[in-house]
Amino acid sequence: MLLIVFLTGGLPCLHAAGSPATTGNGSGAEIDLSKPVVQSLKPDVLCWSFDGGTIDDWMPDPVEDLSGNSFEGKLLAGESHPKPTYVQGKFGTGIRLEGNTPQTSSEDGSNRTHQNPRVSWSDLDIPQAPDPGRLDLMNKAFTAGAWVKFDKVETDESQIYIFHSGTPAGWAFFLSRNAKGLWTFNFYGGGAKTAVKDFDANFEDLQWHHVAFSHASDGDTGTIIFYRDGVAVGTPMPLGAGVAPKEDERRMFTLGERNVGRFSSGLVGAFDDVFVTTGVCSFK
Repeated sequence: MLLIVFLTGGLPCLHAAGSPATTGNGSGAEIDLSKPVVQSLKPDVLCWSFDGGTIDDWMPDPVEDLSGNSFEGKLLAGESHPKPTYVQGKFGTGIRLEGNTPQTSSEDGSNRTHQNPRVSWSDLDIPQAPDPGRLDLMNKAFTAGAWVKFDKVETDESQIYIFHSGTPAGWAFFLSRNAKGLWTFNFYGGGAKTAVKDFDANFEDLQWHHVAFSHASDGDTGTIIFYRDGVAVGTPMPLGAGVAPKEDERRMFTLGERNVGRFSSGLVGAFDDVFVTTGVCSFK
């Protein structure tokens, strides 16, 4: 299972061992991957622990947001695959998605892709979050993460979205795999992109893995560091300034699928302990 983590700057969020977890909004936090993230800090943007779920069912739905920002995640079915269901997670229960919906051919010979199952919040949901703007993180520093465990890995080329926030001037984190089995970590933010090949990745072992990245920013340019199982992948990568969202821009946050467009993702597996918090954090 992969854990993906995103970072933003602010006040320190590191806390002493045995003390209560502090709120995010700061650099310097060290997230202990042997425990749920809320035992290291309280994420101040979004936190879906998926705990308390009924195994092989989809209750509770929506998923509670432990950040306090009311970004509850709806469990949404795909066009040809069922709603996400609860399974045994990395910590407590997690959520399983069948996202490998194949393309179909139309009568005119064109290929059609299909929306996959996903967990998603949008500003069209009721009740709305009191401050949807907290998801507007481009040109800021932030950290986000998630555990993921594949049930199988497709042999063909695939893109597996972990997070997609906003559309179109938002940010996204996804994994890609080529037909030779080489994995790449990818980040897209407001028109800027960066990627790092991970020559040592072995998600084919079908075990829980943590994937993450930190996004540092001085307002004009950004730097991305990707992480797998708490270890940096490659070197920090430069990222150009992102496009600020418009006043009427829709705000969305989706786990396991894109907010816009449809494609065969190759994702069949489970997520757990998903979070986004301000501040550039590290892992142990």
